[in-house]
Amino acid sequence: MAHQDDILAGLNAVPVAGLETRQQAEDALAQHIPQPGVRQFLLKNLYRLEDNSFAWRQNLAALNEHMQAIGAEITSEQPFLKPALFIRGGKSDYISTEDKLYGIPAIFPNSQIETIVNAGHWVHAEAPDAVFGLVHAFATQG
Repeated sequence: MAHQDDILAGLNAVPVAGLETRQQAEDALAQHIPQPGVRQFLLKNLYRLEDNSFAWRQNLAALNEHMQAIGAEITSEQPFLKPALFIRGGKSDYISTEDKLYGIPAIFPNSQIETIVNAGHWVHAEAPDAVFGLVHAFATQG
């Protein structure tokens, strides 16, 4: 979960109460998150209030408090038997080889795992057309 630690550190480093511009927020994020695309994705959650100050859309305090639980292994006493699609980025380690071979099939025996080679964890932001294609193909297979 080191990647999420960097994300949380970056979000927490943004001085939301004193922000005057979005660029100030991006500069603060850049100290923890070197990828411009990831910063831009996160900044979509920053918005202006009626008084022209900034706020995060997500509950950052809850993310800080519960990140361990959010990242915990998924377990189940009985498998999910319906079809399921997992899409992973080839540059991400969120779904490991062990997950792909053993963990996911144990809980989701009727699943398929697709990899978008040149994408990271946020495949939907990095390769939206490829994700759409995979989801559409999965939804219409018959």
